[in-house]
Amino acid sequence: MRAFWMIAATLALAGVAHAHAYLVNSSPVENVLLRRPPGEVRLSFTEAVELRFSQFAVYALEVPNERWREAGWLQEQAKALAEKALSAGGVKPAGRVDAGLKTRARTAENVVIALRPGLGPGVYVVLWRVLSVDSHTTQGFFVFVVEP
Repeated sequence: MRAFWMIAATLALAGVAHAHAYLVNSSPVENVLLRRPPGEVRLSFTEAVELRFSQFAVYALEVPNERWREAGWLQEQAKALAEKALSAGGVKPAGRVDAGLKTRARTAENVVIALRPGLGPGVYVVLWRVLSVDSHTTQGFFVFVVEP
């Protein structure tokens, strides 16, 4: 009987661990320094998200060139931009550089965001607010840098 309860508890906790859609992988990866701009951003989540009820965007972050390698400082700047961009009903900041989703499914664990052609050197913020298929929302952001 004790073994039964241990198995039941393990299964219950395994279900809780995946109750939300969290980012598990991306390309480009967080805080990477690139020599050439990517043509797209790929995001992988722990479970499928409802694309119609989710937000994805990539913004250029206007910061001085000499601060491009200061990951902590860039995170602070990106957090302020992400909060503004993801706020419900708020005015969206300027500088959006994505061209929308390439992923066309209704739900997906892997999402591809197209980037506008001709991105130059700079700091870019990838952000999302997703509704997972289990009806929970999560949000986040990360930064990548394209150096000259």
